[in-house]
Amino acid sequence: MDRPPSWNDVAQCYRLFLERDVEDASVALMQLAGAPALWDLIHRFAISTEAMRRRIHRASGHISDMYDPSVVETEVSDAQREELLERTLARWERCGRGFAYDHLFRDPRLFDDRSARWNREKRFEFGHEELERLFVTARRNRVALKPDASVLALGCDIAFLGAAVADRLGPFVGVEAGGAAFVQGCAALRERGTQHAELLPLRSFLDTAIERERTCDIFYSVMLLQHAPPPVSFMLLDTGLGHLNPGGYAYFQVPCHIYDYRFAADAYLSGFSEMDNSGEIHALPQAHILRLLAHHGLVPIEVLPEPRLGPMGFSFTFFARKRGRAAPDAGA
Repeated sequence: MDRPPSWNDVAQCYRLFLERDVEDASVALMQLAGAPALWDLIHRFAISTEAMRRRIHRASGHISDMYDPSVVETEVSDAQREELLERTLARWERCGRGFAYDHLFRDPRLFDDRSARWNREKRFEFGHEELERLFVTARRNRVALKPDASVLALGCDIAFLGAAVADRLGPFVGVEAGGAAFVQGCAALRERGTQHAELLPLRSFLDTAIERERTCDIFYSVMLLQHAPPPVSFMLLDTGLGHLNPGGYAYFQVPCHIYDYRFAADAYLSGFSEMDNSGEIHALPQAHILRLLAHHGLVPIEVLPEPRLGPMGFSFTFFARKRGRAAPDAGA
């Protein structure tokens, strides 16, 4: 890889990364002039805009070929749904998203050898980064989020988003799935002196969801629904969307397809282990999510694939608005 590249190397890079032949000898000569070593030439082609577009084109065809929502069962009996919910909540309260989450989605090297204070501040930093993704999505779609917009967020370690919301938006209610994360999150917000941010345990929120009639301008959930069996993630999403005010926005992430994955309630419940703290990854097909949005009067603004699931399958971020109050002029 350290040797100088040849004319043949340029030709091979064109075919491998761009799927075409080099334009002419002068273009090949320019490619050689800018690459002192073969690896430099390969790296330049691999990260080029044209090569990226080629990869996206190929991936688009693979997605439609691999996507199979029929392997996921979401229709279950009331008794099965209750049992699935109870087991999911108990697992989350006991071990959060599971220890596998740390190795799949969080780099342990950032946290394991650091102090508790460093860990806490890093999570607050991540909370601001997460909220900024919402603002980027809104700006991309010419949506102006109200500075006093109230936020209802469903997640694990959700308190760290609360501090960011308190800085940039209105009142925050974080529905926390993890038992230890709820205790730690309350302490972190209290120590930080964050105002207008409230945490609720998920179980308590579900038990009092109807009685409290809590509403919000923004419903938010990232990196939690994928850790619940499809009937549970559907129910949680249904509950969260039901709290949106007219004209409000929903922003949430859900895997819609996982390779070599299928779900059937009977098989899942019969093989469930109370001692398994590793965590789970599940998928909820897009059709169910889109029907749920329609049921709650939400119109999708954007549905984009996103990389949070890694190479395990296809995950999407949904951004939608509930019908009601007139939207601000898109040209404003």
